[in-house]
Amino acid sequence: MRNPLGNIEKKVVEVYGKKVTVWDVTKSYKWLDENGNQLYNKNGSKKYKEKFKRCYSYQEAKTALENMPAEIEREKQKEVEVKIIENKEKTFFDLCDYFEKEYVKPAVFVRGRKVVGYKKNIAHIKTIIKNQEKFFGDVPLSKITYENLRKYKEHISLHKSEKTGEYLKPSSINEKLSLLRRMLNVAVQSDWLMRNPFTRGKSLINRSEEEPRTRILSFAEESRLLANCTGKQAYLRDYIIVALETGLRQSEIFNLDWRDIHLDLGLVHIRPGDEFTKTGKMGLVPITDNVREILERRKANFIYEKQPFPKKDFRKSWKTLCKNAGITDLQFRDLRSTTATRYDEGGVSESLATKILRNTPKIRQKHYIILDQENIARIGRKMSDFLKQNRIVSAES
Repeated sequence: MRNPLGNIEKKVVEVYGKKVTVWDVTKSYKWLDENGNQLYNKNGSKKYKEKFKRCYSYQEAKTALENMPAEIEREKQKEVEVKIIENKEKTFFDLCDYFEKEYVKPAVFVRGRKVVGYKKNIAHIKTIIKNQEKFFGDVPLSKITYENLRKYKEHISLHKSEKTGEYLKPSSINEKLSLLRRMLNVAVQSDWLMRNPFTRGKSLINRSEEEPRTRILSFAEESRLLANCTGKQAYLRDYIIVALETGLRQSEIFNLDWRDIHLDLGLVHIRPGDEFTKTGKMGLVPITDNVREILERRKANFIYEKQPFPKKDFRKSWKTLCKNAGITDLQFRDLRSTTATRYDEGGVSESLATKILRNTPKIRQKHYIILDQENIARIGRKMSDFLKQNRIVSAES
C-alpha cells in the first residue's frame, strides 16, 4: 500500500519457525552533508536515507508512518548535536579567525553583483573584531549568552571614541552588533553552535534609534566655502562643485573614469556593481554647465590623463576650509544631501531624483521610472539654470 508519507508493505515472514503477517514501514528522506546541501551519487542522482520499522498490525504501521517525519527531524537534530559535541572546543577566538579568513575580504563583483566580501574598509572591520575579542575573550562559543551580548552593547554604548571623545552614535553601535550577529550566524551554519544567542531575547539592534543627518549647505554658505578655496585649499573647489552639482559620493568622484564621462551627451555613466559605489546600482548622472567646464579643463591637462579626480585625503584641508569659511558641522557627504534638496527645489520630481542619486526608493512604483540620455541632458540644463539664478540672488542679498 502506498502513502504520501512513505510506504507500508504487507509481508508474511517466518519468526521462530512460525509464519507471521507483518507490515514493514519505510520512509525515504534527503541525505544532506554537514552544511545542509544535498548529496549525489556518482551517476548524478540524489542520495536518500531510509527509515525502517516493522509492525505487527496495520494500525500500528499506520501510526508509525504518521510519526516518522517527526522522528526523522529528531534524528537530524541529534546528528547536529553530536557534531557540536565533537567541535565543543571551538571558541570565540576560533570563530574570529575563521570569519576573518573566509568572510573579511574586499568585495568581488560578478556580472554587476557582489558575490563575496565587504565594500566597507577592511581594516575597520578587523578593528571591530579585535575589540570584540578583547571583550569576550577565548571562551567556548556555547558559553556566550544573550546576557553577554546585552553587556557588550552596554559596554560599547558607554564607551567614548578615542578620536572625538564622544559616545558612539546608535549607527556605530548597530554596526558592531550586526557584525557580531553575523559571525555567530556563521558559527551556527558551521555546526559550532546550536543557536545564535541574539535570538534568545528582544532585539539588541534598533535601527529606529539611528539619527539621519539633515545638514545641507545653503547658497550663502556655498559662496563662502568656494571663496575660501585658496592657497593649500584651492584644489578643493573642483571637488566641491562636482559633488554639489552631481550628487556623486566621494569614492565615486575619486574613481571616475574618462570612459564613463560623456560630455557630448551631457552625462556620467555609473557602472552597475562598481566596487566604489555604495549600492552597486547603475546610474546616469547629468552634467551641469559648471561641471562641464571643470571636466573640459581637466581633460585638456595631461596631469589628469588617467582620472579626472585623483584620490586625495583632504580631511585636514576640509576642516581648515570650513573653519576659514565660518561653517560648522558640515561633512563632505552633506553635499550629496544638498544636491537632493536642490533637485526638489529645482523642480526635478522625487522619482527622477531617486533614480539619479541611486537611492533605495520608498515607493515601489519608482522602479518603473525610466531615465534615458535625453531626460538626463534636460535635467542637467534645468539644474544649471536653477543654480545660476539662486547664486545670483544669494550674491545680491
